[in-house]
Amino acid sequence: MNTITAVFGLIIVVALVAYLIISLIDPERFA
Repeated sequence: MNTITAVFGLIIVVALVAYLIISLIDPERFA
């Protein structure tokens, strides 16, 4: 269960970081 939780949390962190980077590079896409 710990491994599944860690992988799930890692996916969320990666998704949030990718969202922030994309919003910084191309803010018009989220306007």
